[in-house]
Amino acid sequence: MAAVIVAVVPPTGAFIVFIWKDVPFTICAFLIVPTLAHLVSLRGAPGWRRDGRVNVLIGAVGLELLGLMLFRLNGFIIVAFTGAILVVVLAGLRVRIAAVAVATIALALFLNTVVYPAVGIQKPSSSLSFGRPTGTSRWPTPSGHRASPPPTRG
Repeated sequence: MAAVIVAVVPPTGAFIVFIWKDVPFTICAFLIVPTLAHLVSLRGAPGWRRDGRVNVLIGAVGLELLGLMLFRLNGFIIVAFTGAILVVVLAGLRVRIAAVAVATIALALFLNTVVYPAVGIQKPSSSLSFGRPTGTSRWPTPSGHRASPPPTRG
């Protein structure tokens, strides 16, 4: 049913922004849950802190946190909050979890401030990131006039 709705909805600017950032962000957010559940399930085993599966799962949590930060501009807040909760909840792994959270935040900031501008990727405007773009609506504005399309470069 969802595939039919996606095919029928006209591709507006807001719809394209929704698809490229919200779906991967949500996938990363959902993937954290089973990863953490598996990590918690290993806690009762003898020598679980040195188990190789624990390191793999902590690495997976790091990648999922990185995805949260790269797919949303305000992902930093979510990652910092999640990292703080995980440090409190996962006793025995606090140092590794804190290191992964800090490394994830540092890597995302490095990518956003150094790497992306160096390869020509521009930071989106705040209206595109946090709300609907101005001047692209087919609906009347609060003043009652229809918004005109953005000017084109000729």
